Amino acid sequence: MPFVTVHLVVDGNSEITDVTDLAGQTFIAGGTGTFCERRVKTIFDVLGIADGVDFADVELNNAPDALRNGRVAGYATCSAHPVPGLVELATTTDVRVLSFTDEQRDALIQADPLSGPIAIAVGTYGGQDEAVETVGVPVGAYATTDMDDETAYLIVANFWQQQAQLAQENPWWAGVTPDLLAQLSNTPLHPGALRYYDEAGVPVPDEMR
Repeated sequence: MPFVTVHLVVDGNSEITDVTDLAGQTFIAGGTGTFCERRVKTIFDVLGIADGVDFADVELNNAPDALRNGRVAGYATCSAHPVPGLVELATTTDVRVLSFTDEQRDALIQADPLSGPIAIAVGTYGGQDEAVETVGVPVGAYATTDMDDETAYLIVANFWQQQAQLAQENPWWAGVTPDLLAQLSNTPLHPGALRYYDEAGVPVPDEMR
């Protein structure tokens, strides 16, 4: 399923090019009381900048205007990408979605093993001329062990056969690729699903077998 992807959005004309540059700035960490707000504040804490950021108490639907008007340095949104509101904002405003360095991302994943690396492809948002290296929370489809192997096999096979068409209808699905399977390694694959991935030559971690 499309991953919940962390986006840290700033003014594209600013000198903020690294997440640590947000120290001393006013930032909207996501909707008040949401998963995104908690996740972003944890990220800033792991990277050692949480105490230096002024977190604005602004609802997420007002964040684009706050960024345009210079009231905040940026905002966070956590959603499958592309995020429609950010696509719209990027058509009228120069924005930059911050990447994490390899060291920063490793630290974040070590602090939260349920997170994993994910890249937002070039051109996903207007003016984005390089991939954004960020983190995401994997989302999968689950079944009970009562599902028979053939049913599980057909569900998985049909998904991947239809994935390109799904991506044409909704770009969220373009971000789902077989290599992301390993990020669901905290749960074993259904034997029927495993059969499909083995036949398709998709690497499956031992702990998922």
